[in-house]
Amino acid sequence: MYRLIDTHAHLEEIENLESVLARARQAGIIAIVAVGSDLETNEKTLKLAELYENFVYPALGFHPASVGGAEIDANLEFMESRADKAVAIGEVGLDYHKRVRV
Repeated sequence: MYRLIDTHAHLEEIENLESVLARARQAGIIAIVAVGSDLETNEKTLKLAELYENFVYPALGFHPASVGGAEIDANLEFMESRADKAVAIGEVGLDYHKRVRV
């Protein structure tokens, strides 16, 4: 049996989360880093980490698709004020389908 950590999961998108987490444990997952990508998902990610303490660990961040507008300032303030509860800050999102020339 493997002892693995899932380092990037968007748990807030999963409908039957309890069942999925049980299956993950059975498969040898010992921890999951739940990743937020905007203000709403960062809030949900922190709540999930509280619900599944010592199994789900929060990473706060924002995805490039959600950059812009007033929400970015609110999200950055949220992340800064709760950084002590997170195990990581990031979520850059590598959008390979967009061609950018440097």
